[in-house]
Amino acid sequence: MTLTTSSTPVFDKPDVPAAFEDGLLPLSTLGAPVLVTFKVWDNPSTRETYQLLWNEVPIGNSEFIKPEDQPGNTLELYIPLDQLIEGKYQLAYRVTDTFSEEFTDSFPSPVEIDTTAPGYPTTLAPLDFPPAVSDGLTSEELTQLGDVLPGTVHGYNGFAIGDRVRTFWGATEGPGGEVEEDDLEEPRKVIIEYPRAFLESLDDFNGPVFYTVTDRAGNSSQDSTAIDVLLLLNSLPVPGDLRRPVIRGASPEAVDNLIDENDFERDASAVIAWNPGLREGQNIQLFWAGQPMFEPPYSITEGDVAAARDLHLPVLNSRFKPLGTGSDIRVQYSVTQAGNPNTSRSPEQSIIVRSRDELPGGPAGPDAPLFTNLNENGAVNTVNGRDGAPVHIAPYLNIKAGDVIHFLYEGFDQLIGGNPKNQWPHTSDPLTEAQTRDGYDLRVPRAVLDATCYGHAEATFRVDSVSGTGRSKRQSAYVDMRVAGVCPPASR
Repeated sequence: MTLTTSSTPVFDKPDVPAAFEDGLLPLSTLGAPVLVTFKVWDNPSTRETYQLLWNEVPIGNSEFIKPEDQPGNTLELYIPLDQLIEGKYQLAYRVTDTFSEEFTDSFPSPVEIDTTAPGYPTTLAPLDFPPAVSDGLTSEELTQLGDVLPGTVHGYNGFAIGDRVRTFWGATEGPGGEVEEDDLEEPRKVIIEYPRAFLESLDDFNGPVFYTVTDRAGNSSQDSTAIDVLLLLNSLPVPGDLRRPVIRGASPEAVDNLIDENDFERDASAVIAWNPGLREGQNIQLFWAGQPMFEPPYSITEGDVAAARDLHLPVLNSRFKPLGTGSDIRVQYSVTQAGNPNTSRSPEQSIIVRSRDELPGGPAGPDAPLFTNLNENGAVNTVNGRDGAPVHIAPYLNIKAGDVIHFLYEGFDQLIGGNPKNQWPHTSDPLTEAQTRDGYDLRVPRAVLDATCYGHAEATFRVDSVSGTGRSKRQSAYVDMRVAGVCPPASR
């Protein structure tokens, strides 16, 4: 091609195979001249030479095009060793016609040489741990940290994307990290996470923790300032796992882990399964909805250890009653020991707590069901009971969607008193939101009324709810289904 003496680039930019995509040269490549390649241009001539430009200054040897150099072939030149000095450069090449002395340059490629260690010339700051580490990290404190200990590497001189952080706990290498784009936002930092499994593998570590940083070029820092860390994770008062506590009410019909309306006003008991790791003098505390139940904590006695039987510990009503009711109240216990900073904890036990105030209808129960179509004498007869007897159950205290009503009609053979004659039970579908506002309606079938014929009926219902069972008051109505003083055939 025709060359023109011009600084306007024409040829494609050169390639540095050893460099990263952004032009950074690894430290390992700086011990020898660095290879540069580019393609032979169109219509090359053996009177043309090519040479590298380093920030627009010619460097290295000038080479002639050989007869065998054809367009598209690869040419090679080298950046001289004495040019490999820290800095940022623009690398190009120049093609010169030796007869006319005209030349044309290529487009440049960026090249960066970095030989400075991260943090230089200062010392890297120590890893920054949460305050809990300052006087020894206990198992309980690690649990409160989500079973992961974070260590923060704060920004340092040369802090850049791709820097690799290696951490060391004494001679043991721990988890590391790498600087990413988001870490460059102020305040610059990288957070290294140490999971419980790693920390426990160090046993009761007591020693220096430090880190080093290696940048993308391969420059490695000196060790950071160390911080002494003491781990107190493996010395639990009770080795191994504890079992969940069992909560029992005081009523004879009590069900484990259910404090119902019959138990809510009385003391309960906590059953702690015996564990062979329990020792005399250790203290047990029961937590009910996060609040301690024992004041002071129960201290394991010599007799407890000798008996090696489950512990039945009283839980005072005055302590758990103020915490209220619920269908998923969590209870657990802890074991502590003098001189041991750690706490052994049982898994949580979910219990149900109910009171009479929260039963359907409250302590007194729901109002009685109402016969809504009685005559002036308060009776159901063949006229108003032709299609059965409608009954309405009004919304009661603590009514909830999902409640189920169990209605019972009972017929008797006398207007007052008498003997039972027939029954008709009815169970509702779970109540809807609309029924919790408007009440529930049902109809006693005509055949049931005919079976009673003459006497009276009594109606009651029971409500089963998530908050317990409520029983209504009773409602009575006269029944007279006779025609001309004679009962229907079905009732004879």
